[in-house]
Amino acid sequence: MGSYGIVTNTDVTSIYMLPATPPVLDSPIRNRFPEFPKSTTVYLRKSVYDSNKYKNPNKWKSLKYAYEIPVKLPASGLKTMGRDFDVDLSNSTLTAYVAANATVQNQTGNATMEPIKVAGKAEGKYVPARIGKYTADNVEYEQYVGVILKGNSEENATYRIGEEENLTPVSTQKNYLSFATDATKVTMTEMKNGVKYTNLGLQDGKFKYFRKNGTIAYNKCWLSMPTSIVGELSGTAAAKEFEMNFVSPTVNAIANIKTTDKASTDYYYTLQGVRIENPTSGIYIHNGKKIIIK
Repeated sequence: MGSYGIVTNTDVTSIYMLPATPPVLDSPIRNRFPEFPKSTTVYLRKSVYDSNKYKNPNKWKSLKYAYEIPVKLPASGLKTMGRDFDVDLSNSTLTAYVAANATVQNQTGNATMEPIKVAGKAEGKYVPARIGKYTADNVEYEQYVGVILKGNSEENATYRIGEEENLTPVSTQKNYLSFATDATKVTMTEMKNGVKYTNLGLQDGKFKYFRKNGTIAYNKCWLSMPTSIVGELSGTAAAKEFEMNFVSPTVNAIANIKTTDKASTDYYYTLQGVRIENPTSGIYIHNGKKIIIK
């Protein structure tokens, strides 16, 4: 990572920086750097934020910094997401799910949503950016991870940039969510390796067939499943839409949470894997054991 393309003189409000130390700004960029709006926030990994490395160098220290990235959920409490950096939800109220399967019975569609599984992480609480690479038309591409974030209706939540790299979801877990790293053209149906797929988007908390070809915004994802499973939008479609059936995270997965210091073992976690600093009454996981506080 020896060079950085930094765009200035724009109305950009958020910058996500992954390097542990700020890149050196060349002269042309240095002269124009103040043109970033004062409202611009630079989001860092928490470890980098705590180090204050970005706050000291000239031309970087004048910006705002944070490590909690805000996200607003709609009325359904569900939002699609994919990022080109790892996402850590261990301190978030949100849980990340993948679309593992779907069925149709009596014209009723149901999508099975499982918490994303990553070795060593609480289920649904860590989203790797990539699962590897694939080749299309002799060109190699990164294969990114799309998820559904689940929280409360109209919730204002946060997540963090993951501290680790090169993590991938458990290979046995299927995920039919496709992720757009940039504004991406999506067709109602498409062929993949000789198999016809139907594409559905998230609307009002349900997966619904795309009614026309179009473009989906970056950092969004959609459901892409074999037409043999979900049918397609037509007068004979097997279902009009797909409800989501969410599988609860496995509590035992919390036992694999990594600690950064001795004091970390004193933390309490909810059954969904959210760390609690000052627990009140309820059921928690503490030092790998389930306890009840009354």
